[in-house]
Amino acid sequence: MRTRYRTSIWCILAIAVMMVAATGMSIGINGDDKRPVRVIAFSDTHYESTSREYVIDAVRDLIEGISSTTSLQPTALFILGDTKDEGKGQTKSQVHNNLKTITSEINTTWGVSSTKPIFWVLGNHDVDRLTKQEWAETVSTPDQRTYYRKDISSWLSIVVIDSGYYNESSPWSCLSCSGVHVGWNATLVPSPQLKWLRTTLLAIKNERRKAVVLSHARIDIPHNDWEGNRTVLNAAAVRSTFPDKTVPLVITGHDHKANHSPTFISGTLHYTLPAVVENPTIPPLIDIQITRCSLQITGRGPAPSISHFFC
Repeated sequence: MRTRYRTSIWCILAIAVMMVAATGMSIGINGDDKRPVRVIAFSDTHYESTSREYVIDAVRDLIEGISSTTSLQPTALFILGDTKDEGKGQTKSQVHNNLKTITSEINTTWGVSSTKPIFWVLGNHDVDRLTKQEWAETVSTPDQRTYYRKDISSWLSIVVIDSGYYNESSPWSCLSCSGVHVGWNATLVPSPQLKWLRTTLLAIKNERRKAVVLSHARIDIPHNDWEGNRTVLNAAAVRSTFPDKTVPLVITGHDHKANHSPTFISGTLHYTLPAVVENPTIPPLIDIQITRCSLQITGRGPAPSISHFFC
C-alpha cells in the first residue's frame, strides 16, 4: 500500500510539473528558478521586388501581430533562410537590393538591438548572385560568420549551422550566376564545421546550458527522395554531434510544405517551418517559450503547435 501511495504521489507531481511547464511558468530546476525564454521564428520569405512586393506587408503584419498580451516579451527572432530571391532579369545590384530591403524591414519592425537580436540563417536563395560574405555583411551576423553560437540567457545558447556546401571543399557561391538557380538540393555540413559544432555543443553541455540549433535545410530525414532532397546530405553526422540532453530543439526551413509534422529523434524535437512566401494571407510563424525542462511552440497559420517535455 505504501509503495502504491508513493507511486501515486510521484505521478501527480510529474503531471503537475508538466502542466506548469506547458503554460510557460517558471520552474525551479537544480535551484534555477528563472523565467522562460520566449523567441519567435519564421522562414522562407523569398522577397524580390519584381513580383513579390506583398512579402514586405506580410512580414510587417507577421512581426507586428506577435502577441504582446503576455508579460514575457520576445527575446530573439530566428530567420531560417531564403530571406530574399532573384527576380527575372535582375542584375546583381538589384538582387542585393532585394536583400537590403527585406533585411531593413525586418530589423526596423522587430526593433533589433543588442538585447533583442535577430539570428540569420543562410539559405540557398540568399546567395543568388551574391557570395556568403556579402550576405553575412548585409544581414550583419556576428563577426560576419555564416555559422556561430550566441547566448541569449544564463542557460540558453543558440547555435546556427551553415549547410551551404556542395561537398567538403565547395561552398555555395552565386548559385544563379549561370542563369539558373542550381545547387538547392546539394547541401552539406563539411568536416571542419562538424568538428566546431561538436566542440561547441559539448562546451554548452559542460556549462550546464541548453542549445537550440538552427539550420536552413532539414537534418531529420534521409537525403534519398524528393522530400529528402531538402535535407542535409550528412544529416546523421550532424545529429551525431548532439550531446545527450543538450539540444531539445532544432528548427529548419527550406521545405516549403505546410503539412509537416514535427519529429522526435533521440530526445530532440525537429521542427520544419512552412514558407511565408506561399502563405502571405496568414504568414506562418512560431512563438516559442522554453525552460530548462520544457518548451511550448504556438504556431500561427499552417505552422503546427506542439509541446515538448525533455527532463
